[in-house]
Amino acid sequence: MNDFIKVRWVIGDHIITGCQVGNGDILAICFPGFSLSGEWMAKHYPDLYQDKTCYFLNWPGLGDESLEKTPFELTKLKEWILQIGASKNWLKKTIICHSFGARVVLKLLSELPTFDELIMIAPVVKIRFWENLIQNMPSILYKNLINNYLKHNAINCILKIVQKIGLSNAGEKNFIQTHFASKNMNLFLIHYALALPTLKLKRVDILNALKSIQGIKIYLFNKDPFCDNQFWQKIEPEIPNCSLIFVEGGHFKRIKNIQ
Repeated sequence: MNDFIKVRWVIGDHIITGCQVGNGDILAICFPGFSLSGEWMAKHYPDLYQDKTCYFLNWPGLGDESLEKTPFELTKLKEWILQIGASKNWLKKTIICHSFGARVVLKLLSELPTFDELIMIAPVVKIRFWENLIQNMPSILYKNLINNYLKHNAINCILKIVQKIGLSNAGEKNFIQTHFASKNMNLFLIHYALALPTLKLKRVDILNALKSIQGIKIYLFNKDPFCDNQFWQKIEPEIPNCSLIFVEGGHFKRIKNIQ
């Protein structure tokens, strides 16, 4: 049984928290999905630990520290990755990301030293509702909308989006309402929405981010309303050293035997 060791990094004026599992010579830096903790990801994908030292990120504000003013500041996350990468003479370096974590990783990769391997699990790179708002609304109006509307209606907004894409049974509704009920989570949603314009990704950006990775594996669930599987099927022939792996289940399904 692997123990989760809580870890804390000071990056300039920011605090980044997470957990460490394992103590191998292979490094794995792990980005969880939207609003999920590093510990959630660690528990969901236990096969990652073998022969590795895995560092699982808490999105800033979702760990033990108070919510940062800019929880998605990419420069801080970049420094976090560089600090871990330089902490030891690693045999191999891997980045692993789930869902929204893939969007952040793809945005960061073009500014980072080459990694040996990238594993993406149900990577979400487009959120149509937010994309339309960002593209069609002046930035000042967008910020006012988020600060004045989402602050009071965050859970209702999330529930409407969830219902629209088909996750509308009682159990899922209860999870969403419970998960986003805290004051900190409400602030997280606001900061997430405000940060989205800095996380714009075009097709060419994704291809450029992936071109220097030596090995890429993309796990896609066959019943996933969040991840656009067809996008990855179309783009895969243009990505060197890339394998698509289709597995049973939905977006939050556990995957066994991740290789």
